[in-house]
Amino acid sequence: MQSLSVEEARALDARAEQELGLGELVLMESAALGATHEALDLLPEGASVWILCGGGHNGGDGLAMARQLLVRGCRPLVELWADEARLSRATAAQLRAVRGLGIEVTVAPPEASWRLPDSVPDGIVDALLGTGARGGLRGWMARRLDEVARGRAGLPVLALDGPSGLDLTTGAASPGTLAAMRTLTFAAPKPGLFLGDGPALAGEVRVVPIGVPLEWGPAVADSSGSGPG
Repeated sequence: MQSLSVEEARALDARAEQELGLGELVLMESAALGATHEALDLLPEGASVWILCGGGHNGGDGLAMARQLLVRGCRPLVELWADEARLSRATAAQLRAVRGLGIEVTVAPPEASWRLPDSVPDGIVDALLGTGARGGLRGWMARRLDEVARGRAGLPVLALDGPSGLDLTTGAASPGTLAAMRTLTFAAPKPGLFLGDGPALAGEVRVVPIGVPLEWGPAVADSSGSGPG
């Protein structure tokens, strides 16, 4: 499979918006729809799905996925691990849409009072950190994910684009990175899924198309000087 670097993936999204008019919300919807089909392939009918969302575009993908799962008979349980006032514009729009459908969103409380939900879901979606993440996991997020791994061991975990805490360029993982049963990588695989800690943490890697020609990413990244090399 052809892979895209993190820079190339970002360039692909930017060019889709600038030249095709496919804004962030459209790309999120495409990503979420493909991810939902993959989730339904793995989970039982009417599954309860715990969706952990960050404040960036990866979290927006998770929020959009919650709506898609709801209308297909599943029970999404959404938890936002971010400051609601600091969400990206598209992610904030997805949050409003989720609430508009009556899906309850738990905005994660401070670390001292956070705990695992009482109900045990059928599966977990990791939509915390994607290609836009800088650096590794923050301490509180690593500790929470470690508790998820220990307290909900054996549940299928779907990671969107990559397990949160895994560097999608180098494959180096932060302590606390939650191992996935299946990683749904958008448009194309990222190199870090196959390097270093990637193979042990990403599980089965499946590509979810987003409706944009793959070759656009490398082309615009090279022309802007932000590509590899």
